[in-house]
Amino acid sequence: MKLVKLHRKYLFSKINIIIIFILAIIAFIFAISTIKVFDSEVSRWMNRVLISENYEQSYLMFVKIIIIIFSSYLFGMAFSRQGDSYAAIINPLINKGKYFITKVISLIMMYTMVWLILLFNYLLINILFNKWYYYEINTFKNFLDIYLLGIVYGYFSIIMIRLINSSYIIIVVFGLYLISELLLEYDNNFIVTKILNMFFPSTYMVEDGYTLMYGRWHLIIISFLYTLIGYVCYLRKE
Repeated sequence: MKLVKLHRKYLFSKINIIIIFILAIIAFIFAISTIKVFDSEVSRWMNRVLISENYEQSYLMFVKIIIIIFSSYLFGMAFSRQGDSYAAIINPLINKGKYFITKVISLIMMYTMVWLILLFNYLLINILFNKWYYYEINTFKNFLDIYLLGIVYGYFSIIMIRLINSSYIIIVVFGLYLISELLLEYDNNFIVTKILNMFFPSTYMVEDGYTLMYGRWHLIIISFLYTLIGYVCYLRKE
């Protein structure tokens, strides 16, 4: 528990707090602009179904992009030489495996906090400005899928930063996600799309909303696999 507190102290740096604050502001502004708050009440009532659907789909896509970028940055930079510099002082005193696990737990806690902020923002805007909206369980399932996607790309960032110690890995990881996303939009039956989506998954639109090509359990399994590889990379690179 002391290790988790120590990790959190380093993770909640000024720059990370500023980034989280900026993300929250951007999410709020995006939500306000998407839900057409400044349109007339009559116009919003007549187009209430269209506005609600557009808000949900747009916000989910926005959150997916933001959460993947943030998780790639958070997990990757935390295990970079600069972000992990205090390990030189702690590691001789404790087991390296324990250090790695407690740091990952701390990262998940911070990541979950940001995800909850984005979810709360979605709910708050609906409560304040979209009185015709009704909640469906699929919406929360979509947020859960996005949460798991962020975990996948966050863990993959740990692997990349241990192999290539460069801040550019954030761009690489996001680029791989973007390629997977674009291929899904182009043709989700294409063999290259299916293979790429096994390792770099994403959600895509179907008639009744967003879905995953291989399901939620695939995200959990690939997360575990990336964690294991990241763990091995961390121990071997020390």
